[in-house]
Amino acid sequence: MKEGIVQGEAKNNVLKMLIVLFGVLLTVGTTGFMFLKGLSLWEAFYQTILILVTHFYHEIHEPVSIQILILLIILGSLVIEIGRAHV
Repeated sequence: MKEGIVQGEAKNNVLKMLIVLFGVLLTVGTTGFMFLKGLSLWEAFYQTILILVTHFYHEIHEPVSIQILILLIILGSLVIEIGRAHV
């Protein structure tokens, strides 16, 4: 019984960590779009969500700055690795 409770707590901790890391990705991506592309807060947030949810398929007709893509790829990789390490 106690083992099941410990495993449940571990899964909750991983979920909390992944939610926090997703929030960090949103914040860094939005900030990156604002500073590197000069977008407004709402446009930058929208583009970040669009890129994260659609796996880098986006509706912008111009290519996304390579710096933003590299940043999101690195941060996304960190989220995956941290999540896998705690499962």
